[in-house]
Amino acid sequence: MNNLPLVTIGVPAYKAQFLAEALESLVNQTYANIKLLVVDDCSPEDLNAVVERFRTGHKIEYVRNEINLGGGDLCRNWNKCLELAQGEFFILAADDDVYDTRFVELMVELTVQYPDADLFHSRISKINEQGETLSYSEACFPFETAAEFIHFRLERRRHQQISDFMFRSQKLKAAGGFVSFPCGWHSDDATTFILSLNGVAWRPEVLFHWRTSDVNLSSRKDLALEKIKGSFQFLDWMGNLLPKLTPHSAVDTLFLASIKRNANESILRQVNMDLAIGGVGALVRFIIMKKPRGVSARFYFKLALAKLRRLVR
Repeated sequence: MNNLPLVTIGVPAYKAQFLAEALESLVNQTYANIKLLVVDDCSPEDLNAVVERFRTGHKIEYVRNEINLGGGDLCRNWNKCLELAQGEFFILAADDDVYDTRFVELMVELTVQYPDADLFHSRISKINEQGETLSYSEACFPFETAAEFIHFRLERRRHQQISDFMFRSQKLKAAGGFVSFPCGWHSDDATTFILSLNGVAWRPEVLFHWRTSDVNLSSRKDLALEKIKGSFQFLDWMGNLLPKLTPHSAVDTLFLASIKRNANESILRQVNMDLAIGGVGALVRFIIMKKPRGVSARFYFKLALAKLRRLVR
């Protein structure tokens, strides 16, 4: 075990409903050198009682925040997990998702195959509250350049979650940790985009199971406007990232041209989806919201008008 790099798995926890199932999948990992860190974000539920059930024979650290961090800024608790992490690699695990027992082992194998990469992930499945499989993510290339990775994600041809990635800890810390946007909307994209600059390695096995439920942020109508703000902040952030992307081949050059040409439209499609989820109330607040930087007034109001027409049909 001394020769194996240490992997910290940080769990920014708030909900107890599926926490035991999530922890069970983590303590049963086949990889031998793991530190499991649970950061209770001042939950009203007794999360420590759930953690205690798994302490025997496992290296688990439990920390409880004095105040709720994630309620105001989801990434604050993510970054607290990162600050407390030790070792060469870091995984941010949710309190309701499930991992295949080989996840960490196979991610570490990828680091040997691709020693220059800083970002590693696998194929995933989407499950419901009962753990039934609803869908699978698309196949990826075993190794992708940043241009490929970002292009396919913006074109919505990559379904992924922040928790199906393993990061090189020091690279993630050096980059400033998880990028914060309202509701954490696009924070996963921005963070993985930064860490993709040295390429992204992927395993074809389904090693991560993302749970969808009524308490997911993606299904909450009351947060529609905050998500829209997050999308526009991400749009502005992308403008700063693009100059850092360097093509490594003729194919990369084409992908980068596509990203620069279509990034705005790709992100604004998400805005339209959030408006659809939020309904009339979100639309009204959107119309009176100050126009974000990087978006033309013509396009901004064209988007609002198109949505209004759909609602009154």
